[in-house]
Amino acid sequence: MIKATKSSQPLFQTVEVEKDKAGGFSIRLNDNLLTTPARAPFILPTSSLATLIQQEWVAQTNPVDHDALFYNQLCNAAIDVVRSDNPDFLYEIAKYALTDTACFHCDQPEDLKIQQQEKLSPFIENAAQKFGIPFAITYSLESPISEDNLKSLYAYLNQKDPFRLAGLQAACHLSKSFILAVALMEGEQSADDVFELSHLEELYSQQKWGEDAQEKALLDERKDRLKQLEVFFKALD
Repeated sequence: MIKATKSSQPLFQTVEVEKDKAGGFSIRLNDNLLTTPARAPFILPTSSLATLIQQEWVAQTNPVDHDALFYNQLCNAAIDVVRSDNPDFLYEIAKYALTDTACFHCDQPEDLKIQQQEKLSPFIENAAQKFGIPFAITYSLESPISEDNLKSLYAYLNQKDPFRLAGLQAACHLSKSFILAVALMEGEQSADDVFELSHLEELYSQQKWGEDAQEKALLDERKDRLKQLEVFFKALD
């Protein structure tokens, strides 16, 4: 077996940001404009976001490290998936509210139960006001909201552009919480806070029983991705 060797040389000699007449921004790799996997034009809404994509490609060597193209992948999803399949994509986001980790609390031990109530209850109450539907704290497998109430979340999501929706879906996946992912997208909470609030049980276990190396690596990766999403959302403003 021949093992591929990672080159230290840049994959592209030039990586440039270009502004089009409509006010959008594209990326030119050497002589070719970047496109999405579906071959759609890769047009970005802000220069800040274009700079993030540019930096990802400048850092690329051969072979391509797709894990290091996180912002590019979010934009691909925004252009290829959100725009072409919006209703299904909205459901994929909204359904996280049915199993929102912010609403699922432990009834034991008592100190963890109190910690979850004190730290998460304000977010649950704020979500109920924001979306006009009740979110219940649950100590069982019962969903904190009914599926009928997802319609209220669609009304909110329909107001968001495809790039924010792509980022929001990623934030929901990482935090397992619609409520906390929205707080990150809206700039109401930092990535560090969202990570802590969405992993209270795991962090409690680490403090109580010690760290598991494999779990810690997974949690660190989630935290890093949430921090990248915080940067992504700010770049859309």
